[in-house]
Amino acid sequence: MKVAGIICEYNPFHLGHKFHIEETRRITGADYVVAIMSGNFVQRGDIAVYDKLSRAKTACQNGADLTIELPTIYSLAGAEIFASKAIEILMGLNCIDYLSFGAETDDVAELERIADIILTEDEEYKAKLSQALGQGLSFASAREIAVGSDLLETPNNILAVEYIKAIKKLGASFCPVAVKRSVSHDSDEVSGEFTSASNIRAEIKMGHFDLASKYVPQGFDFSQKTHFIEDLEKSIISSLLLKTPEELRLISDVSEGLENRILKCAKECSGFIELCDAVKSKRYAHSRIRRILLHSYLGITAEMQKEAPAYIRILDFNSKGQELLNKIKQATDLPLVKNTSDVNRLKNPVIKNQWDRELLFDKIFNLF
Repeated sequence: MKVAGIICEYNPFHLGHKFHIEETRRITGADYVVAIMSGNFVQRGDIAVYDKLSRAKTACQNGADLTIELPTIYSLAGAEIFASKAIEILMGLNCIDYLSFGAETDDVAELERIADIILTEDEEYKAKLSQALGQGLSFASAREIAVGSDLLETPNNILAVEYIKAIKKLGASFCPVAVKRSVSHDSDEVSGEFTSASNIRAEIKMGHFDLASKYVPQGFDFSQKTHFIEDLEKSIISSLLLKTPEELRLISDVSEGLENRILKCAKECSGFIELCDAVKSKRYAHSRIRRILLHSYLGITAEMQKEAPAYIRILDFNSKGQELLNKIKQATDLPLVKNTSDVNRLKNPVIKNQWDRELLFDKIFNLF
């Protein structure tokens, strides 16, 4: 039995994702594909356009056999935590042989070389990193210079390196597999039936369902409720105005007095993007600011993101996924849960706490 894991967001699920799953099966010969998917809040510092259950259902109708959840405290984190916690949960299944990811390159050997440089942190690397940071560059830009590779200019390559780092650091036995993307992340490029998820979201936002339908599986349901960050922006800014610098300092990713800059800008801005643009600087990337603002809104602290995942939530599965689940139940290191009844039966306060927190995040998502 061969099982491939995919770390994903499917925001929304499109034909590029379907191709990735098909290529994963072709390259690895996998009998089953498990997708670990961000829930209702996603890594770029945003809310998902469609709710997690509908996205998981679409995935399992179009190639994935089993979809499990990456909890919000991890899915809203920076690339390193996002990757390591997803790998940790996949390891808990005790069945994954391959980790497949989409990237701007399919040169796994080069991605592994970069991961080794970062993990080893030799004196030359640390000196170059320190020098670049001293010039006021963001950590991502400084690390790209220290590694000496332009592969780290693109977000999916960055995530690919983080996946490989996590595999090595955590001692996972996964074999990494890269599937080269045909269009750039966050672009409006079109290549045949493929375009970026951000381009599809933009068409959905404008109500251009006829255009968006070209890039998603046949029968995709465009009538379901949509969610955009602008729906939350007044609530996000209001919550910031009620925070003290001391409270904001506890929030994940806030450092070096950034709390003061955020609170000052919050008093002057009325929109989410406007606020991100005002806070952004050479040192603090837009994506980091977006994540911080959502961390603050949801109350996600740096301490929370250190928590070990206590359970694995099943979002959806098909008939093959049911077969796999029957096998996983005999081998998993973490309990599998699908609903609150499952959680209550376990009578574990740590699991209950993590589960209830996720339910609160879901409630907030569904309010708008």
